[in-house]
Amino acid sequence: GVLSLVAGQRPAADFSRSLEKLLGTLADYGIEELHADAAALAARGLDAQALALPVRLAGPEELRELFTAHERVLTV
Repeated sequence: GVLSLVAGQRPAADFSRSLEKLLGTLADYGIEELHADAAALAARGLDAQALALPVRLAGPEELRELFTAHERVLTV
């Protein structure tokens, strides 16, 4: 969920790379935009500036449209 996008997290000892670093490579795989559920962020007292990567905030209708319009969708 959106908590996995929060900046500055440290990986558990079992993981060699942080999720933040991994997410930073998404452009290498053709991922051009990240969208975050605005309500999920608000429910956790977060805003887009707290996240490790720039995101476009989206509401329920826009998220539905994105899921419908795209062949591949990565959710975290």
